[in-house]
Amino acid sequence: AAKVMYGVSLADSDWLHGSAESMLTVTNLITVLAFRQALNAKEQEARPPRSATEYAPMIMLTGILTTAAGITALVPAINNPEVHTPYLGGFMDLPSDLITSIGFLGINPEPDNALTVACWIIHVSSLVEFLVAMGFAWRW
Repeated sequence: AAKVMYGVSLADSDWLHGSAESMLTVTNLITVLAFRQALNAKEQEARPPRSATEYAPMIMLTGILTTAAGITALVPAINNPEVHTPYLGGFMDLPSDLITSIGFLGINPEPDNALTVACWIIHVSSLVEFLVAMGFAWRW
C-alpha cells in the first residue's frame, strides 16, 4: 500500500508500517498462547484446554486482536494521512521542539521518516513474542 499510495517502501511510511507490524504482533501472540497452552497440558499431563481442541476460542481472540490492530490502520486511513503521518499519532514521542531546544547536547531532530516510539514498541514486542514462541517450540 505504501508503494501504491506514496511511492515509498513500507518502512518509510510510519502509520502503515506500525499498522502492519501490529498485525504481525497479533499473529505472534496467538502462536505464543497456543504453544503455552499445549505445553502446560503436556507437562501437567492434563487434558488439553478447549482452545487446543476447538477453533472457536482462538477465532474469537484472533478477531478481537485483529480488530484492535485494524483500527490502528483504519483511523489514520480515513483522515487522509500523509506519507510520514506518525503511527498512533506519535503516541509517546518527544515533542520535536523539545528535541530541537536541547540540540546543544548533540541531539539532532529526527528526519521525517523516523519511526515513532509506538512503532518501535510494536517491533520489540513482535520480536519478544517470536523468541518466546521459539523457546516453547524447543521445549516441545
